[in-house]
Amino acid sequence: LSPEVNIDSRKNARIGRTFLGLAKPDSESGYGQVLVFVSPAASQDEAARVLKAFGAGKQIMLDGGGSSQMLWQGRSLVNSARAVPQFL
Repeated sequence: LSPEVNIDSRKNARIGRTFLGLAKPDSESGYGQVLVFVSPAASQDEAARVLKAFGAGKQIMLDGGGSSQMLWQGRSLVNSARAVPQFL
């Protein structure tokens, strides 16, 4: 979804958020970097601002709430009690 969508009237709520952003290196014309934003408590605008600060020219909002979780090299960085059967 677009980061501007207010699908459940919780756009400004500080809940779990998962966003992807596309950025391009300064020397390239196309988007070549994928940025991942995962937070246990952020509003949609906060998530979008963080990605923009890292150079994301395009963004997409994924699922949020308890499904916003992140594991990196076997270490849980953002967790939730909710079981998530599929993940990126």
